[in-house]
Amino acid sequence: MKEKEPRIIQIIPAAGWYAVYGEGTPAEERSPLACWALTSDGEVIGQVPIENCIDNAEDFNNFSRYRHESERPSTEQDSQLTEEELAAKRAYEEEAVAAAEKALGL
Repeated sequence: MKEKEPRIIQIIPAAGWYAVYGEGTPAEERSPLACWALTSDGEVIGQVPIENCIDNAEDFNNFSRYRHESERPSTEQDSQLTEEELAAKRAYEEEAVAAAEKALGL
């Protein structure tokens, strides 16, 4: 019998969290998480927005780890952002969570 893939049973916002790909290489990239997903097998996996849906951050090539924005150099801290930039960041995070909920039918 084919084993069922775990399903997402709950999501929570992941404000300030990123998936890091190719850490320590010249091609290092990071993608903001839309949310954290709790799966039916008890695992918690970051979800990244991809076009009009979300996907497991760990399923992409060169996934290295999750990083919180507090780990960024101080020049990139939110305290250095303008009010407009902070508002745009919050709006993006809210839209990402809404897209995740819609994609999961929640």
